[in-house]
Amino acid sequence: MHGIGEKTAQTLLREFGSLKQVKQADTEALAEVVGPAKAQKVAEFYREAASEA
Repeated sequence: MHGIGEKTAQTLLREFGSLKQVKQADTEALAEVVGPAKAQKVAEFYREAASEA
């Protein structure tokens, strides 16, 4: 995921418990963990991935 490093990914997984929970989290919940800029990148990544599926 562009702009999201391993440390941030690990933080998200630790806080949310699973990749599925990270994918389902809204931008506000993500921002509480990694800040608004990274939260926006994560949310956009999963929205784009879902629209391509």
